Amino acid sequence: MNQFVEQLEMFVNSLNEDGTPPKLRRYGSFAEMKTQTAEFFREFHSQQTSKVHAMLDAEKWKISKDGQNGRKTWESIDIRYIMSASENNNENKTSFDNGKDKTQNEHSSSQTNGKGEPHKTEDSTETAESFFVLMETMVEYCKLSILPNNAEVMLGLVDLLRAANSRIAHLVLGAGAVELKICKSITVSNLVIVARGLCLVIEMFPQIKDVFREAVASKNHHMVSTILYHKIIGECYAMLYLLFALL
Repeated sequence: MNQFVEQLEMFVNSLNEDGTPPKLRRYGSFAEMKTQTAEFFREFHSQQTSKVHAMLDAEKWKISKDGQNGRKTWESIDIRYIMSASENNNENKTSFDNGKDKTQNEHSSSQTNGKGEPHKTEDSTETAESFFVLMETMVEYCKLSILPNNAEVMLGLVDLLRAANSRIAHLVLGAGAVELKICKSITVSNLVIVARGLCLVIEMFPQIKDVFREAVASKNHHMVSTILYHKIIGECYAMLYLLFALL
């Protein structure tokens, strides 16, 4: 984005000889670009938040329907690979699209979790559809880390995850899904499925932290560690603790 703005400024300055100081022209174009990207992100964040909330409210907390046949699993936990695969695919699909791309499957099957450890077994990724949607959304926020207002993007992701965590707690631990008549009762099976989903989300955080730490200005690095990573991780683990206490 910054390179695009610089090239645009060079083009404009080459066409106009009105005496406008380059510094003033640079500030104007970059400020306008930041304003436009900020407006774009606010609309994006609103749409993603609504999508996740709607999915959670309709969730029956059962294994995804695709989990029975051709199960829908998180094919790769390498976020950078997922982001690059999406950018290189004309249909903008990511690597968890039910393993339809043979090349992506062959690549992802050889991936590790960044610690030299193998993938989880497929059974461990059997969880509710909402968690796959949530993880997909997390990757979309990572893609926007290239924007000039990437600190706002990071805070938007934090806001989304905290809201999702709170909503899941209400629907499952607080039996909100029963009140909404989505589930007749909250069973041990429902609790296990939620715990699996939370474990998948937690496993993505180290890489998400790295993506934003490399993208944001150094003055915002403390926000990546304290707000994005430790605070959200702490809330997820607190939820897991409550789930395991009920099992």
